Amino acid sequence: MNRTDWIDSCKGIVILLMVIGHVPHLPSLAIKLIYGFHMPFFFIMSGYLFNSEKWHALGFKQFALTRLKNYLIPFAIWSTLNWLIASSWFASSHSIGDSVEKSLFWLYGNLYADGRMAHMPYDTPLWFLPCLFVASILFYLITGLKKKSLVVSSVGLLFLGSLLLSYFKVPQLPWHINGMGYYCLLMWGGQLFEKYSVLDKMNPFITFAFIIVGICAIVINGNVDLNLCVISNPILFLIGSIPVSLACMFLCKTRISNKFFSMFGIGKNSMVVLAFNVLIIEIMGMILPYDSTNYYFFIIVNTIVSISVSMLLIKGMELMRTKSKMRIFQYI
Repeated sequence: MNRTDWIDSCKGIVILLMVIGHVPHLPSLAIKLIYGFHMPFFFIMSGYLFNSEKWHALGFKQFALTRLKNYLIPFAIWSTLNWLIASSWFASSHSIGDSVEKSLFWLYGNLYADGRMAHMPYDTPLWFLPCLFVASILFYLITGLKKKSLVVSSVGLLFLGSLLLSYFKVPQLPWHINGMGYYCLLMWGGQLFEKYSVLDKMNPFITFAFIIVGICAIVINGNVDLNLCVISNPILFLIGSIPVSLACMFLCKTRISNKFFSMFGIGKNSMVVLAFNVLIIEIMGMILPYDSTNYYFFIIVNTIVSISVSMLLIKGMELMRTKSKMRIFQYI
């Protein structure tokens, strides 16, 4: 199996879990299970795919420019589009003064990559892109250290720093700088998994054990939300997120058919889902209002519609990349 296929499939599965996790009124246990590993997975996968020798040979400038192209330019395009949609929608039913005030507030939220609904109303999931850019730059610098002891101590100090910022309730900093210790530790773990071929040493029994242990740790732990730099108990966070992420990677590499995800390109086009997932949910909220009598119907319909529309948007974006000569489509 092509290495890219299973990686894209893995990303596709976790992105779909993110879509499900954003469905309003989802049972709290389902939210906890999804949030306990879905964002940590993407940082682990980023570290797993990081080719240290290649990038350090090319140099920092080339690495930074590549990451800027991969993360910051798409973020700027998608967040601007969502900001315009949100501002226009708000202006249609409010005064000019209120509309300008709200639009500027949301613009600041996007520049800050705040990640909260009140600050980034329709593009909340896009917080991940500038955050990953900063984490990638930090990780590049850390992995460039000559001594292994310096790498370990740097990752450890960053992780401790994030814990202290959380403990003292320091307000969220731009581009989620508060959580860089969490993100870099997960990326370092992903790099070690690739270096020591951990997936090749796993088997179905180990995978099953990882899933059970990981789920138990996630359930026992408090709330986890990397968007808010919240991990609750750090030990339970790591025991929960890492084994489940590894199990997902192993199953995609060895057991799960990749035809479905390859056909729809979900893993390769995850940014399209990040950009429009919340907007789809907002529109669905107007079409299908929630009340306690339609609980299961509401959740099922919202899940099916969110996934289906996401797939249609991906197909549309792939078509525009193929047909359009506009350079902007190369970045999104």
